[in-house]
Amino acid sequence: MSVPLFPRSAAGLLGCLAAVVNGVLRVAIVPVFVTPLFDRVLQAEDPAALPGVLAVAALVAVGGSLALWAQDALLGRAAARLAADWRRRLYRALLDGPPGRLPGSSGGLASRIVNDLREVETYYRYGLGTLVAESVTLVLILVLLVRADALAALALLALALPSVLALRWVGGYLERAADRSMAQSEAVGRHLQEGLKHHELVRAFGARRFMQARFEPANRAVERAMSQRSLIAGLQTPLTQVLVFGAIGVLVVFLVNGVQRGSLTIGDVIAFLTLVALAATPTQLLPHGYAHYRQARAAAERLARLAAGDAEPGSDPATGAVGEPAVGSAAGGAAEVTADAPPAVTFAPLAPELAGAAAAAAGRGAPEAAGAPLFALDGVAFAYRRGGRLLEGVDLALPRTGLVVVSGASGSGKTTLLRLLLRFDAPVAGEVRLGGEPLSAVEEAELRRRVAYVPQDHGILSGPLREVLAMGREASDAALWAALNAVGLAAVVRALPDGLGSRLGEDGGGLSGGQRQRLAIARALLGDPEALLLDEPTSNLDDLAEREIVALLARLARQRLVLAVTHRPALAEAADLLLAAVPAGAADQAG
Repeated sequence: MSVPLFPRSAAGLLGCLAAVVNGVLRVAIVPVFVTPLFDRVLQAEDPAALPGVLAVAALVAVGGSLALWAQDALLGRAAARLAADWRRRLYRALLDGPPGRLPGSSGGLASRIVNDLREVETYYRYGLGTLVAESVTLVLILVLLVRADALAALALLALALPSVLALRWVGGYLERAADRSMAQSEAVGRHLQEGLKHHELVRAFGARRFMQARFEPANRAVERAMSQRSLIAGLQTPLTQVLVFGAIGVLVVFLVNGVQRGSLTIGDVIAFLTLVALAATPTQLLPHGYAHYRQARAAAERLARLAAGDAEPGSDPATGAVGEPAVGSAAGGAAEVTADAPPAVTFAPLAPELAGAAAAAAGRGAPEAAGAPLFALDGVAFAYRRGGRLLEGVDLALPRTGLVVVSGASGSGKTTLLRLLLRFDAPVAGEVRLGGEPLSAVEEAELRRRVAYVPQDHGILSGPLREVLAMGREASDAALWAALNAVGLAAVVRALPDGLGSRLGEDGGGLSGGQRQRLAIARALLGDPEALLLDEPTSNLDDLAEREIVALLARLARQRLVLAVTHRPALAEAADLLLAAVPAGAADQAG
């Protein structure tokens, strides 16, 4: 899948046709006006022929103007449609990719898509029409020149060869410069997004100069890349002009000899020189069109790599444990086992006296063991590409109801366990089953309906609260209110000026931290899932908000499996079942 650099839409093809007509009519003015004016009106002294000559010239001029308007309008429409289509395709491709495996930062990817598509759109609007119209003009001029004086025309072609070679060199340099400037522009976008997203943090630490210092090297690199690009691009026109005017000087010698031999009339010479003068415009504009093409081709190649999920060479994709491709995932490959890789872990239940104290105090017993479990993991192992296996020999049976809490040190695989259950990643060994069926065989829509997820950062979008809560799912207002009521947020939303229609800012701006967490849980509950998976649901809350969320999760666990990973003791104390990360092979010693 690649961005087409020649139009396939009706508007684009018609725009190219209009460019052909524009080029033809621009050259036609010479044989229908210049030559008759000198040979019939002036040299033959026939003023009666002048009105007819002027009328034909006017028709050609008007036709050329209309063709130029159609060319710009139709190619502009084709450019807008192509850019919109590819924004849609790329956005869909990135959203469909493996979660947590974006080939770059979110800000950098956004900058790359916008800037690269702008290059392609600019080529369609200004470069493509120029290439077609000016190429047609130049070819027709050469045909007429050959008809007038073949020797002079061939001499002109030979003298123009250095211009072609120079343009080829400039075009290659511009393509490479476009790649460099795009990589730096992506870094600028990444820094801008990071600084603006964490604006409060920057102000709180008085870190404005620090953030600007981080930003400035990328900003200056873009400045240098764009300056070099403009410097070389600016050479095209003067370089071409010098070579062309030198060729014209040699050409005049051939024409004067032709008049002296009697093979050319004054009208022929003037028409020849007029055609050569007309050729000066294409020779100046074609380099610009070609530069647009080379830059658009480089952009199209980058977009094709992005659509295929490949990281841009030299880019800075998000790294870290979760950010690295996993063996078994769509972006996976062979694991690179290193000598200092940490030992693999598994998960084992803690002793009863260490878990469920709050559950017992609330009159809740341990989850029932009778019946088939909702999730079953048999001998599951998992590894990222860098390092050895993270998980090894995981054997778990997760009940259909109850609050199950997973604890362990940072990097011990707690979030990875959630990713396996969500099918964001696939195990390298063993099997995960949902309701007795292999998780890999469950339809995507069914899996998302049965298993809901609340990420650590809650992931609240901006926009009307109704849309933020529904996330594209069909849901009545009654269902939305029911979900809000289930998490104790209905009264808060009713108090907002527009209720469900109230707009939230970025990251749920307008709500407190605890309210955002409740909203994220309500969003997950909207489809009445069988399992609710949460990643550190109380990590950024104060004590009061934490107690409220813990109580909410305990209540929700009476009707479904609630599985939360955490390092906070309050949630662990409320668990019906507490799982701990232990070294693989030591599960039988846990508790």
